Amino acid sequence: MFSTILPSKRSIAITLPSTFQRRYASKSSKQWLSRQSRDPFVRQRNQGTDIDPGTTFRARSAFKLIELNERYKFLNGARTVVDLGGAPGGWSQVVAKEMEKGPKGVVTETSKPIDMDGEPKMELHEGNELQLPTTLGRKIIAVDLLPISTIPGVISIQGDFLAPETRRRLVQAISPATGVDVVLSDMAPNMSGNRLRDIDLSLELCTMAFDFAKDWLVTAQETGKPHGGVLVMKYFEHPELQAFRKEYLQAAFRYVSNVKPTSSRSESSEAYWICSGFKG
Repeated sequence: MFSTILPSKRSIAITLPSTFQRRYASKSSKQWLSRQSRDPFVRQRNQGTDIDPGTTFRARSAFKLIELNERYKFLNGARTVVDLGGAPGGWSQVVAKEMEKGPKGVVTETSKPIDMDGEPKMELHEGNELQLPTTLGRKIIAVDLLPISTIPGVISIQGDFLAPETRRRLVQAISPATGVDVVLSDMAPNMSGNRLRDIDLSLELCTMAFDFAKDWLVTAQETGKPHGGVLVMKYFEHPELQAFRKEYLQAAFRYVSNVKPTSSRSESSEAYWICSGFKG
């Protein structure tokens, strides 16, 4: 036996038989497994891609970034990339593979990050101080509330992106002299089932990612490239999206596009903004 509280003007406790719970859970699990087995991107995740046939990705979301980068090429020549909402690490894997190629597709030397005592260190958690760059001349910093298992060439910071202490550690990881070439945000709120609340939180995360990018991105003028300084971030449908795009994104970037990758599930309302040519 178990109890479920259904939201309404008055809270009503409904007691359902345990046999119903088992049948419902079993049906839901079968539907999920069936969808996974039919999903071509789930299969590719475990089989490798053209980027590296020997690489398996931690999440199918890696294919969203691969598709976006193939179309807009914002990772070409990037030296510092920040991955917000990086767990479990699929996007950072893609960035690391692209950075290994170098600006013209030439594989570059990579090295393990080291701490201030000269010992190898791959992750930056609460209480740890920042390391040296993880890749020769290049740096990838991934941030998430959840832990990110070690990825060669990636500094991971575990913490809430909205928390001041996490921001402090993130800023510590960035070289003020070089700034950030690309900010990636695949952040999404924990869905509560309340659609209005969820989309409001999504727009709040977009605002936070934009504010961070505005503070740390290099400008197109500094890079000498018309599309230099890039923000790629996920959003969900919201009645204020167009106003946000016009007031914030188009005011700060020369080019603003929105796209729904083919690897996004058809039933999802997610899409991505590709903002480039940061004006400063």
